[in-house]
Amino acid sequence: VLQMWCGQMPRGGEKSTERAQHAGKKFVGKNGVLLRREEDFSSGGKTAALDVVPAETVRCLRALAEEAQEWVRAQIVGNADAADSSCARMGHCLQDLLHQGTLGKGPCQQLHDIAMLSAAVTVCDSLEIGGRKECFQALVAARQPVPEEVSTSFWSSIERFFFASARLAVALSKGDHDSIGKERQCFDHIFETLQKPVKEAVEEGVAEIVEDMEDLVHGHDQDAYRAYVLRLWEEFRKQVAVPKGSATIQKSSTMLSAFQEADIPACFGLVGHGHQGCGTGDGNSVSAAWARFAGISVLCLDFNRDVRLAHKGDLGVDKQGWSAKQHFEAIKAKWLRQETVAAELRGFLEPLQFVQTLTRYKDMAISGLVAYHPGRTAGYSGPHGGSGGSTDHHGGPELHVIIQGSYLGM
Repeated sequence: VLQMWCGQMPRGGEKSTERAQHAGKKFVGKNGVLLRREEDFSSGGKTAALDVVPAETVRCLRALAEEAQEWVRAQIVGNADAADSSCARMGHCLQDLLHQGTLGKGPCQQLHDIAMLSAAVTVCDSLEIGGRKECFQALVAARQPVPEEVSTSFWSSIERFFFASARLAVALSKGDHDSIGKERQCFDHIFETLQKPVKEAVEEGVAEIVEDMEDLVHGHDQDAYRAYVLRLWEEFRKQVAVPKGSATIQKSSTMLSAFQEADIPACFGLVGHGHQGCGTGDGNSVSAAWARFAGISVLCLDFNRDVRLAHKGDLGVDKQGWSAKQHFEAIKAKWLRQETVAAELRGFLEPLQFVQTLTRYKDMAISGLVAYHPGRTAGYSGPHGGSGGSTDHHGGPELHVIIQGSYLGM
């Protein structure tokens, strides 16, 4: 059974793990895996802070990673003196990091130990040395809590950088050219991320804000449009329920009144009810048209929103490659399982069937969809409760063509 323990070193708070022994293999050097964290920090739910640090801090982190590389190489070749020298130089890197002043003493010690333990875990994996579990558990403890000075994502990037550095050291020691190229590329990429200039980071943050504003400016606030349509429909249904001539109508349907008094095409069938609007059309027909209008609106607006967000990666990784049919079925299911959905809207959506995807451009990006509604033959005959049953074209079979707004390159 493998056992590892940490004992106090003579110098200020330094700790050393006993050499892990397994199947005749062990860490070389008198210090083993040398840790320097003096205090126990309680984990806390901190909020995100800096995503970038000064260039001098990044330089110190690279120096620490490179010394950990030397420790890895010493372990691979079994050079105890070189391993001890690397531990000593990592201590000097820790002092440089402290003197640089960006991070406090505790976080600097954490970084030293994360670098050391990342190297130790990598060596265990490479040489099949026992003690990986203990080293990894120590690594989990070392990374917590995330210092207040940096964001959680930046803190995680530093750990990935240390692991990439250790893997590169293994590849270099073994002379595996394919692995060297792969690990070097990973190491350089993460390092470039860490040394990203503050100005560039700020510009990226501003770009995200501007992108959200552009969504609104270019008419991409589908949630607001959908809420507007549903509010109009709700006011219409209240209007229908109120006896003709009641003062309640004027008090509760200001938004609807403005909509009905606008130049709404008659073919929409949304005006003409006896209470308000332009004309005196059949009340049953108008009620059915409003349910149809609300159903088409929630489908069209939600589809446009979800396809755009999925393209941008903001709808979840699992939905990024969804087809138009998957989006259609998910939107339909979402509305049908809501208990508060009006029966009229449910009656319109339930029989709606996906027909095909519309595509554009060479990459066949989603441009919309075609859906089929069988009309009254599938039971859609207007609102429940006897107010439906109209014989106009709104109750007949229809093809609905939903066009996707611009989203490529956004």
